[in-house]
Amino acid sequence: QQHVDQRDHVDLELVLAFHHLARGDSAAALPLFERLSASLSNDPSVWLGLERAARRENRPDLEVAALTARAEQTTSDERASLLWEKAGDLHRDPLERLDLAETAYCAALARNPRSSSAFERVYRLAKARGDRARLFELIDGRLDVALDARARGELLWEKARLSRHLGRRSAALRALEQLLELEPDHLRALALSAEMHLVDERLERAAEALRAVALHADTPAEETRAAGLHATDLFERLHRPREAVELLEALETRGVDEALLVERTARSAARAGNWQVAYQASQRWNDASDVLAERLQSARMMLALQRDHLREPRALEDAARRVLRDAPVDTDAVDVVLAGNFSPDERARLLGVPLEDTVRK
Repeated sequence: QQHVDQRDHVDLELVLAFHHLARGDSAAALPLFERLSASLSNDPSVWLGLERAARRENRPDLEVAALTARAEQTTSDERASLLWEKAGDLHRDPLERLDLAETAYCAALARNPRSSSAFERVYRLAKARGDRARLFELIDGRLDVALDARARGELLWEKARLSRHLGRRSAALRALEQLLELEPDHLRALALSAEMHLVDERLERAAEALRAVALHADTPAEETRAAGLHATDLFERLHRPREAVELLEALETRGVDEALLVERTARSAARAGNWQVAYQASQRWNDASDVLAERLQSARMMLALQRDHLREPRALEDAARRVLRDAPVDTDAVDVVLAGNFSPDERARLLGVPLEDTVRK
């Protein structure tokens, strides 16, 4: 009978506590719920009442205790995860108990591994204290459940950067490869993969990554130029001059300074056997240059290309004129003038000898 009376008394106190709460008198309800939480610890309604009364009375210590109890008792993983997150938020601020906050957030993530908010909260705390090993563990766990392509891309990028900082180069490259399968135009991933391939002397893959960076629509002009010229150099070293020429031509369409490109294009095209492109680039190089040595070099290249490959008489004669303008005794150019279809006056002027001697020769 005493037990029944005691139970009736507890039930009456519970009804009274909710009565005070419903009337807005949370100050009267709070001590009742706090006392009842000891005797009715398995009753979810007690913890719900305590949570609400504590919130109104600005008692985060009691509110977090109620949230924790509710999270432990609920059978719904999604609901439990949300309750653990709320508890973690209170531990973090205003209670400033970061260790307990992280414990609560981890519990939220354990109940609902797909929860983005729980993951972000745990991740931010680990990042704030510089725990890279923990960050790596969190990312790997998140990748197991992340289905959205965008979310996976962000995680893979973070994993690649983190792996690089930790010295896990193989893991970083695997993450970058997976990311580029999802997002082939991910500029930062392309740039980082190029850097890592260069360091490891994987020149073919470095050249291809640098080319992708150079041709990316979002790459700033200075980086376009640097990546493109570096890729061109690598293609030359790899004996892939055709790809070097194609890249140089593409860089020109993107506004990279012509003076930097024409010489490279001329030489790369010549090595690739693309005589017409090589000749045109040499001609532009000659037209653009104010440096005597460069102008003469480009003119001699024009002459050699015409004489040995293209065999266009007028273009050959033009090349000879350009050479003799800067090197009046160049033997190859002189031979062209002597054998070519020049008027006696022009031949004499080009060779710098009297007209009658030119006719005699």
